[in-house]
Amino acid sequence: LSSFGSFSLDKYSTVPDPEYDNISPKKNMEMIYTTCVSFAKDFPNYENLFFMGDTGLGKTHLALAIANEVLSKGYNVVYCSAANIFKAIETEYFREQHTTETLDTLKICDLLILDDLGAEYLNLFVNSSLYDIVNTRLVRQLPTIYTTNIVKSADIARRYSEKTYSRLIGCCNLLAFYGNDNRMK
Repeated sequence: LSSFGSFSLDKYSTVPDPEYDNISPKKNMEMIYTTCVSFAKDFPNYENLFFMGDTGLGKTHLALAIANEVLSKGYNVVYCSAANIFKAIETEYFREQHTTETLDTLKICDLLILDDLGAEYLNLFVNSSLYDIVNTRLVRQLPTIYTTNIVKSADIARRYSEKTYSRLIGCCNLLAFYGNDNRMK
């Protein structure tokens, strides 16, 4: 079970990283961890988080730890991987009995966690659906957590439309995860 109690900061290096203002991965993760605990504790305060960084650094673990805390308060949380959810939205939309049930659920749940953004097959329909989700949740001031293995904002800008990128980056607390893949240790 992913929880704050099962998250270990000991896995992160204490060596300062010159690429990140000489902040060590461990010190960075301490700040991210504190932000995540506060997010869960203060929920339902309106805030969006955008976790970006390489694989194996704890993005999904911390997102699920937040989810568990928010669920324990009685709120509804939808957690989904980008690749799977956009496939489901597209399938629902284009089948004979056209429906938008999944898309509608993502737009109204108390907390949405869209995991592994960038792993989905991108086409115009997916880009439009992502924009619809992001924009609707912003307008309704519903908290969202996005995770991605894309490590540079410029790469996100190239992948998605300018409108989507602006809303993702401009309306989220960006948290950069860095260090060595903990799964490989």
